[in-house]
Amino acid sequence: MMRTLSIFTVLSLVSGCTTAPDPLRVAPLPLAGPVNGVPEALFRARSQATAATEAFFLDDWARLDTIGQALEDTAAQLGKMPVPEPKQIELRDAAAKLGTQAKQLRAAALKKDTMAVSAAISQIGTEVRNLQASFGATITEQPQK
Repeated sequence: MMRTLSIFTVLSLVSGCTTAPDPLRVAPLPLAGPVNGVPEALFRARSQATAATEAFFLDDWARLDTIGQALEDTAAQLGKMPVPEPKQIELRDAAAKLGTQAKQLRAAALKKDTMAVSAAISQIGTEVRNLQASFGATITEQPQK
């Protein structure tokens, strides 16, 4: 009896250690609403890019389309942010490019084209990273309000 109990205990421990972890859940960001400055807009864009990657790995095409729309909105708000004049044109151009990439993401998601979605997500991540480098906004957590 003791031998059966110890075998059962060992098997229970081993099976408990091999269960799959819960999938990563990325909290949705508000799709509309004001953004308080460039750092918050860049944080939002980075979070949306991360959420797009997660949705892509889960083949959640409808969510990818929604995230693409949110990225378009973020890019539009980013292009209207007040920054010093020498950087204004650079910000406007980069925001327009991000908006175009978000539209490409949405189009690829509607077609369920994995190669095009992967390319769009990569371009979006690179653009957000370039924006952070250009505007000195290396953000590791959400800006305080």
